[in-house]
Parts: sequence; structure tokens; C-alpha cells
Amino acid sequence: MKISLELTLDIRDNYLAEAVARLSGAGCDISHISVISRDLNQTRYRIDFVYGDPSAFKRSIASFEEEPGKYTIVLIKNYLEDLLEGGFLEVKGAMRVDTPEDYEMNVLGVRQITNERIGDHDNPLSFTGIRRNVGCITGIKGKNERAKHLGALHYIDSEIAAVMLSKFAGYNGFPLLVKFDQPEDFLRNMSSVESGFSAFRINHIDDDDNTEVYEQLHDTLSIPYVSHTYDEMTVFALAGILRMVKTHRYKVRESNIGFIGLNAASIRLARICLKLGCMRVLGFDNNEKNMLTFERNKGLATTPENILGNSDIVFLVRNHFSGADLTKMRPGIIVISLIDDTDVTKIFEEKRSYREIITGGWTDPALLYPGIIRGLIASGKKSLSDDDAVALGELLASSEVPQGKMLPGVFSDIHEKIEESVRVKR
Repeated sequence: MKISLELTLDIRDNYLAEAVARLSGAGCDISHISVISRDLNQTRYRIDFVYGDPSAFKRSIASFEEEPGKYTIVLIKNYLEDLLEGGFLEVKGAMRVDTPEDYEMNVLGVRQITNERIGDHDNPLSFTGIRRNVGCITGIKGKNERAKHLGALHYIDSEIAAVMLSKFAGYNGFPLLVKFDQPEDFLRNMSSVESGFSAFRINHIDDDDNTEVYEQLHDTLSIPYVSHTYDEMTVFALAGILRMVKTHRYKVRESNIGFIGLNAASIRLARICLKLGCMRVLGFDNNEKNMLTFERNKGLATTPENILGNSDIVFLVRNHFSGADLTKMRPGIIVISLIDDTDVTKIFEEKRSYREIITGGWTDPALLYPGIIRGLIASGKKSLSDDDAVALGELLASSEVPQGKMLPGVFSDIHEKIEESVRVKR
């Protein structure tokens, strides 16, 4: 991830070098500095730069705000904000419609021809774009302001998924925002609109701890679907486990896996990891219901302290732990964060007794769903089985990756490899 910004900053005389050092220390790649104006004691600068670590950038900005005698932030401008006004997605037709002649031929003419063909054809839907349409679903509960803002955040992800499906899979992605009160409402809504799509990619469902919703989708839908939480994050976690096992020469059958924070993916992983032969799968969540569901999937519900003291690999799914829980942390532990905030892993880094820490932000869903959806549609499968998820985890873990990375890049042949893996009958 890279973000380009313009920072306008009033700097007291002789403190420009310090300001540059703070930004550079936060990982900001400065491309240009120019003087806008001067007065007796300070100078106004425009600083253009690119950064990749939001947490480090926020800390550097906070440090400026804490010293008003030296620095005054005048403006922080993201170059993408103006471009994004109105959304990430733009829909265009396959035919040119630039002139009245284009309209006569490519709209009215096409409509006349398809009307004639549809009436005499055994498969009239073949003249529509349904076979190339994929619904990108966001399910939101509640009607308050918080729900509205969260809905917008997740809807943006659905718009991005639509664009990535076009780029890497050749499908038309259509974002859909579905509001519901009960899980049954969500399932009913999905069933009612599926006839217009060849597949669904479920970007988000509120209360994604509820594994039953994902399991019931299989009985409710008649078209293929893949879920970000239940499928994609399961594959990513499996890839993380298998890559760390290979890198540090562990044995799966001698390893304990821990999850701090339980959602649909980590609950499903309890079952899968035990199938792979892991000794124990431990988990904790502040929600008692999640703990019970985790145990029903053969996991061992326990405390964060016990997880950190008895696991070889620990996944941070939610920030449901404290510094005090680290007092019994096992030396040589591997910590893999699924939380984007890099500050979450800092208290682990301070302990200096870990073997390796993978900070958040290493998972990119666009790596998975284009190939998965192509594979599901081509194979006739409705969803990813546990065996499919394991095969994809093994594929990612064994793939060549750039230096310092956990996974291949999206601009690689990974989409074709994923499609081929999903096509296999298991």
C-alpha cells in the first residue's frame, strides 16, 4: 500500500531538518519540498511524499501537533481524494455510443436483434451478461450513524473487488449493499437476487463471528460464492502457518496454534488445523458465544496468557489481550498479526523473545478471489471445501515471493494457479 500526500507545514526557523528526519523516520519517501511563504520567525513549506505505514505516519503527524511552538500543520491533502469523489467504480458499456449513429446501431439495433433471438432460443439468458456478472456483497445490520459509516467503508471494498474482478478474472463486478436485521433476512435477500449473477463474492457480513450464516449459504444459494472472512482469511492463515513451519523447520504434528480473537475464519481453522495434525488449537475471545462455538469445532478455549505460553504460532485476530498477558509468553514464539494496525505488535517486539513477528497488512484479498471465482464457476463447485482451502494454503506457502514478503504479488501468474487448484475435484 502506498499513499501520496501533500503536507503544508509552518516550521520555525532552523527546524526543517528535524521535520524531514521525523517524516523519513516514519517511512515517508519525500519527493519535493518548496517554500510557500516566510515571515519573521517561521517558513511555510509544502512537502510532497509517499508513505506506506499509516500508523507510523499518524505518529509523526502527532509529534508535530505536540510542539506548536515549532510546527503548525496547515493542510494535509491526499491526491486521491478528489479523484475518489463519487466512488472507485465506473461502469461503461461494451459498445460505443458516441454519436447518434452509434446509438441507432449499437443500442436500438442490438436491442432489436436480441429481442428476436431470445424469443426462439432454448437458453435466452445467454444473450445477457449474467454469466459474466459477479455480485460483490456487503451485509450491514443496524440503522444508526455508526452502521452508516461502516457500511460505506465496506462498500468501498466491494467497489474495489468489482474492479479487481474485471482486471484479473474478466468478470463484471457489481457492488451490492444489503441491510438486514436477522441472518435469515440476509440469506433470503441473497437468494432473491442470485438469478442476475453467475457468482457472489461476499466482502463483509456484520457479526462475521457467526459461522452458521456461511454454512447456511451453501444450502441457500444455487450459484458459486466465496467469502472474505470464512474462505479467504482461512486460506491466508493456513498459508502463514505452512510458510512459518517451513521457514523455521517446525513439524505441523508437533505444533500448537493459538488464536487471540475468534471470528468465522479462526473458528473454522480450529477444525482444519486439527485435521492437518496440529497437536492443539487454542483460542480466546471476549465473546463467550464465540468461545463455545470454537470448542464445538474441537478448539481449546482458554486465556490469552495460556495461549502465549503454550503456542508455537499465535495469530492476532483481535486486540483481545494486554501487556500483562505477555508475562508468560513462550520464548521463540512466532506471532502473525491479522490486524492492520502495526502498533498492535509493538508490545511483542519490546519483549524481544520472539522468533519472528509478521505485522498486519500482509494479506491482500485481491490475490485470492479472482482465481477462486474463476475456478468455482469452471468446476461447477458451489464453495470452497476445507480440502480446497488447505490446497490453496499450500499453494501460497510454496510460491516464490519477493524478498521480505509473505505472499506473491497480484501481478503474477498466481490467479491462474489458484484457478487450476480450485478446479481439482477433492
